[in-house]
Amino acid sequence: MPKINWGEKLETKISMLPESPGCYLMKDAEGTIIYVGKAVNLKNRVRSYFRDTEHTPKVAAMISHIDDFDILLCDSNLEALCLECNLIKLHKPYYNILLKDDKHYPYLRVNLKEPFPRLELARRIEQESGRQKDGVKYFGPYIGATAVRQVIEAVRGVFPLRTCRKELPLKTPSRPCVNYEIGKCMAPCAGKCTEEAYWDMMDGVLAFLGGDYQQVLKVLRKDMMDCAARMQYERAAALRDKIRDVEGLMERQIAIQTDRSEQDIIALAQDGLDAMVHIFYVRGGRMIGGDHFALPREGSEDAGEVMAEFITQYYEDGNLIPRHVLVQSLPEGTKDQLELWLRQQKGSAVSLATPKRGEKHDLILLAAKNAADALEKRNARASIREERTTGAAAALGRALGLPNPPRRIEGYDISNTQGVLSVASMVVFIDGVAAKKEYRRFRIKTVEGANDFASLNEVLGRRFEHGLREKAEREAAGLSPIGGKFSDLPDLVLIDGGPQQLRFARQALLDMGVKVKVGLKPNEQGDCLQSACEACDAPEGMGQAELKVGLKPDEQGDCLQSACEACDAPEGVGQAELKVGLKPDEQGDCLQSACEACDAPEGVGQAEVAMFGLAKKQEEIFLPDREEPILLDHHTPELHLIQRIRDEAHRFCITHHRGLRGKASIHSQLEDIPGIGPKRRKALLTRLGSLKAIREATEEQLMAVPGMNKTAVQAVMAWAAKKE
Repeated sequence: MPKINWGEKLETKISMLPESPGCYLMKDAEGTIIYVGKAVNLKNRVRSYFRDTEHTPKVAAMISHIDDFDILLCDSNLEALCLECNLIKLHKPYYNILLKDDKHYPYLRVNLKEPFPRLELARRIEQESGRQKDGVKYFGPYIGATAVRQVIEAVRGVFPLRTCRKELPLKTPSRPCVNYEIGKCMAPCAGKCTEEAYWDMMDGVLAFLGGDYQQVLKVLRKDMMDCAARMQYERAAALRDKIRDVEGLMERQIAIQTDRSEQDIIALAQDGLDAMVHIFYVRGGRMIGGDHFALPREGSEDAGEVMAEFITQYYEDGNLIPRHVLVQSLPEGTKDQLELWLRQQKGSAVSLATPKRGEKHDLILLAAKNAADALEKRNARASIREERTTGAAAALGRALGLPNPPRRIEGYDISNTQGVLSVASMVVFIDGVAAKKEYRRFRIKTVEGANDFASLNEVLGRRFEHGLREKAEREAAGLSPIGGKFSDLPDLVLIDGGPQQLRFARQALLDMGVKVKVGLKPNEQGDCLQSACEACDAPEGMGQAELKVGLKPDEQGDCLQSACEACDAPEGVGQAELKVGLKPDEQGDCLQSACEACDAPEGVGQAEVAMFGLAKKQEEIFLPDREEPILLDHHTPELHLIQRIRDEAHRFCITHHRGLRGKASIHSQLEDIPGIGPKRRKALLTRLGSLKAIREATEEQLMAVPGMNKTAVQAVMAWAAKKE
């Protein structure tokens, strides 16, 4: 491999690297930090990136963007680890592992410093100086809030915990609530129990949350049998259901039973591109849940390095650190410093281990199996998503004969009630995905009555008029058309309707100077050589490949007419509409010039925008200048994409129309008067009582209404005169 010249600035920095622990920050040409790393020896570690050796795909991609780097020296490996965590959290570099999942799994929280504590649902763990807040105990994490509430309900079915938010003890005892009356609370607010008695009950709660379900089940079963003996069958049935809930909770949580310690079990799966980490939560010897985290671009990196970076990211984010953390692998020589860092984060003892045999190793293998399964499912979902979006858009482009897959597809629809409140919708799909921020609504302004054809013509004309003007303005200002309100023009336009709707829509674009791509080959087209020339794959100026002419003009004869008669294209192609009869030396090198001389409408086959119509009856696709529709298989992703766009345009349009119709149904005639706002309308109706009285009021009476001035009075009187 040839030696890479990194430039004088980088070469100087590389040669001066110190042999010290610390962190390094890689930057791109714009000065953006793209990677943060730590090293025991900065000189050896940073130099390794700039050696002419093979790197993993992720590192190679990162190196190609490096323009500069900075270093921060530290006194110890642990200090470098802590600094790296803080820098990653601050800068969020692109090539670092970033846990972007914003879900916060719920915990049960008990404040042991309170004299009468209660159970609370918590999404985050309170911390003081990087460690868990003293005097607060957490149980979990649980799979979701529903699981937490099931636990709370099961606990309160046996233990009469208070649920109120009162700060106890109160200076003056209050009246106990209904929970006390039904045996669900010990009523410490009313002085019905002592702090010692309440804490005796809390010991049972903490034991239950720690995994001791037998005490709860024993009490529930005894109560159920007592109720049954007293023939209180409804109460006994309720207790039976509660027992089933607790047993179901136990069943979900006793999937794995180890010793009675707290453990997190972490394993990794890689596929060469991406990685997936799976973590099991074991509390009180029982598994209470698990979760997985996708790590893009980490599929070919060293598994130990990925695992170490994940641990620092995951536990830096405030997640509950257990007493024991079991991991699949770690880089050589990093276990001790990671374990020390975890102890500092937790504020108490933590053990970090990579078991190689026995029961703990089996747990690691189970976590790895779950990680591999999650990665496989993620890839399958991504494949399905690609097939339904970008893949469907590409297939649609092929079906319509477009040279490139359409990036931006716009769908249009019209809605009105017998010509009243006519509106139109424009929905946008980018790369096969709905881009709802790009949706637009239109009120029809120039069309009277229920005329969908003319309405489409108006809407498309307005849309492209705005778009072309805004596009020119943004380009003149050096801005991309993408980002404007209308300047990002579509690659493909879907019209909800058949040939008639399509004809009006197409004419609107032609009137605006927008040229409509036909996109089909000449043997499928049949109307004009223009589209044939543009669709062919021959070099510029040679209309041979798709025209099936096969000969240059000077080989063809004296006139293009004979070329048309000799070709295998459908009858009429290039003949009736073309002004032929010119000699080859006057004609040029290609049949293109014949099309330029033809009488076909301006823009046929030339334009920048493709369009088609979708007739709902049989889902037929109609194209400009083609009489026969295209029928796609009803199971193809491209047809499903078209249907989604059509249905979304209809939904968006009808929703807007219904909203306008609802407003119109409660519309006041006073709203039509210029200068009469809500306050003046209210004042007029309050003072005069009705619309009839307002119409019949004199100028003096109107001037006496609070808030009215001479201009407003004249507007009201002009409105009243029209109503007579």
